[in-house]
Amino acid sequence: MYRPTSAHSAARYRHTMLSSLGLWLAAGSLLLLTGLLPVHSALLGWSLPFWLVLAPVLLTLTVAPGLPGEWLRQRRSRRILRTSTWV
Repeated sequence: MYRPTSAHSAARYRHTMLSSLGLWLAAGSLLLLTGLLPVHSALLGWSLPFWLVLAPVLLTLTVAPGLPGEWLRQRRSRRILRTSTWV
């Protein structure tokens, strides 16, 4: 497994991992939402939604466990800023 040696390379590695996982999640969600792949089949069962949606979400949480909290904080700060500018 790749071990980054400096803080810069670690941040770059994390960004590369998150972008590839985001692409995987977006492509899998698009395939399931457009109906090109069935959500459930007799042969595969529920494995397609797992590998196309749940697996990249779990891997993203493994690579960056603080990311959902960071996104929520950013969203809240934008919402607070937006409501305070209109008052």
